[in-house]
Order: sequence, then structure tokens, then C-alpha cells
Amino acid sequence: MHLGRGSPTAIISVKEGQWRLEPLVLDAEANARRYEESMRTRGMWMPEMEWPSLKPGEPILSANSREEFIAKLEALNWTYG
Repeated sequence: MHLGRGSPTAIISVKEGQWRLEPLVLDAEANARRYEESMRTRGMWMPEMEWPSLKPGEPILSANSREEFIAKLEALNWTYG
């Protein structure tokens, strides 16, 4: 699940049985390639065109169960939309 307001800023995922909240970070090299290709083929670039270049970063929090994850989310100073 992607989270954010206006643009995605974090993702909630379950990997290897562990619930995670991960910030989305920009893969600058992939984004530069996408930008150059878009400008060459379409002659335009919009901010939301960088979203496919966003990749999950290091987990902000993780838990072994949904209940534990929700409890940790509720305690978190929320900045993700």
C-alpha cells in the first residue's frame, strides 16, 4: 500500500512475514534515464512521472504481526500523508 498526500512518500508491505513501513526514496539514476527518454520522445516531463523511480528505503518500523505493526503505527509521529 502506498501512502502520501499529493505524491507517494512511503509504502506498507509484508516481506518474509514481517510487516514494514518503508519510506520511498528516489533512484536518481533511473529517474534521470526516464527524464531523458521522456524529453526525447514526448518533449515533456511532469512531476508524477518520477513515481516509478521511487523505491522502498530502509524500514522506519517493522513488526512480526499485524497487531504489533498497528500498535507501532499508532505510536509513530506520522508524516506520511
